[in-house]
Amino acid sequence: MVFTSNEFDYPYFPFRIKIDFVLVSRTDDLSRQYHRSAFERALKAEGLIIAYEVVDPFIFTLISCPFWRLCKEAEREQLYFPLKKILTEPSTRSCVLSIPHSAFFLAPDSVNYVNVPFNISHSHLFVDFEDETKFFSSCQRSLLTYQILCEVNINLFIERNEGRRGSCSLSDDPDVIKKKGLLFLLIHKAYQDGFILHDPSEGDPQYKKIKENALMDVNQFINDVHDPRLSLSRIWSNWLKTQPLNMIRNYFGEAIGFYFAFEGTFCTLLWSAAAIGLVVFVYGLSKSIRDSPQLFHECFLLNSTGSSYTVPCSTKNHLTQLFFVFSKWTLNAFDTELTAFFAVIMSIWGSIFLTVWHRNSAVLTSEWDCESVRETESDRAQFVGTTTEIDAVTGETLIVYPSWIGWLKMSVSLIFVLFSMGIVVCSVIGVILYKCFALQYLECTVEFNWLCSLSINFLPSILNTSSTMLLGMIYSGIVYRLTEWENHRTQTEYQNALIIKLFAFQFVNNYTSLFYIAFVRPESNGFQRDGLFGLGPTYKDVCVEGTCGSLLALQLLIHLIVKPFPKWSKDIVIPKEK
Repeated sequence: MVFTSNEFDYPYFPFRIKIDFVLVSRTDDLSRQYHRSAFERALKAEGLIIAYEVVDPFIFTLISCPFWRLCKEAEREQLYFPLKKILTEPSTRSCVLSIPHSAFFLAPDSVNYVNVPFNISHSHLFVDFEDETKFFSSCQRSLLTYQILCEVNINLFIERNEGRRGSCSLSDDPDVIKKKGLLFLLIHKAYQDGFILHDPSEGDPQYKKIKENALMDVNQFINDVHDPRLSLSRIWSNWLKTQPLNMIRNYFGEAIGFYFAFEGTFCTLLWSAAAIGLVVFVYGLSKSIRDSPQLFHECFLLNSTGSSYTVPCSTKNHLTQLFFVFSKWTLNAFDTELTAFFAVIMSIWGSIFLTVWHRNSAVLTSEWDCESVRETESDRAQFVGTTTEIDAVTGETLIVYPSWIGWLKMSVSLIFVLFSMGIVVCSVIGVILYKCFALQYLECTVEFNWLCSLSINFLPSILNTSSTMLLGMIYSGIVYRLTEWENHRTQTEYQNALIIKLFAFQFVNNYTSLFYIAFVRPESNGFQRDGLFGLGPTYKDVCVEGTCGSLLALQLLIHLIVKPFPKWSKDIVIPKEK
């Protein structure tokens, strides 16, 4: 947060123009001052207003976009705005279910207008155009300003204004051609950071300090622009009310609005799936207890395949039996005749969820006028070309990169992904071999005690999960660099290529062990007649009928518990300790 001295009236310039973007640089970084100066001169040439706030050792470059420049950019981007005197019926949607129209449950949302692409020549037809402080929302101002910052190319500016070429390159490689705008300068640390300020709000922790230092009454400028953050916080934090999606969209933008709409739809439908799952588990647990009534004056033990046999009772055997009784009851609760029924129900639930979400997203797309929106993407700052050419339609200079080189690099990436999948399969095989040899070494075929249970059932599941996490981290680090090396032009192309690689690997990484337990381990399937990998009948890794589902549930449970733990520690535990 930028605190003001006596020069600026946070979060405005003295003449009441909102700060739309902030860039941060260091006072002692003189080596990149030329690039910053060229960039800021280019911004001024675009009509942006720039001021500076020095808080040693940082310089905060405060950027504001005038109203006329926002209008020009909004017309170029074909941004949609509401027309006067044309209203649509307000939506009574409540995520998925049709809840009665009660102000107690429904969040007060904004009025729905008919929206059309902005046109300067017909600007008088749009709602609130006469009021420059209300026409553009905060997210629209930020979006348009950010788009201008990304489109600026200091290479072209220097060539046009100073007649110099190549003098502003942060990298000395003459064989590559890059577009040098905001993202390029951020990557090469010409600016340490860039961010957007929140709207002023009474809920700010710095509210009292701002009020003491402001040139004018803080309540006045908060009231002048309304306090959307406070209103949003009060309504959104009430769990009895539906999500104020229109307010979220107006403050954060459509992308964030769609995200929370998806979360709301998912959580609402998840209640039904959770209720059915709970019923199935309770039924399985009660059936497991009924089918296995334990007589504690008779002691029994299990062997490695899950079969039981009677042994003489002793204190040790009683404790061992107690451990196995509760373990068996719990695990067998996941393997009943309703398990297949629940799997079918979840498949149907998934189809219903997709259908409901497609409907909800279509409604929001229509209400928010996103059907015909086309996103104008600029080149990524990391994209490099070998030559340039002139666009025949727009006349702009385009950076060109040979497509055959791109296809060659993607082929190399494909080979790496397949190789990584092979490593995952090898890691699963390694855990299986460990189980077979541990089975013989601990003599679990003779007496399946608690040490065997830990070594044969729990430890392999933990090893599988740990292997999954370790390989996932290593692969993710490499695949990010590999996708960067492929040199994609736009951020969408880059993200699509990255998602395909991550999804393909993570699918194999997460589900190979589960597929093995479900289809290879069951003795009835006959995949291990001659032992595992032909090692002989003594080296088998099988489960008898009635226990395979339990082992599958155990593996999945450990996945769900162990995998989120590092991220949970990073996001919750570590910040609280600090």
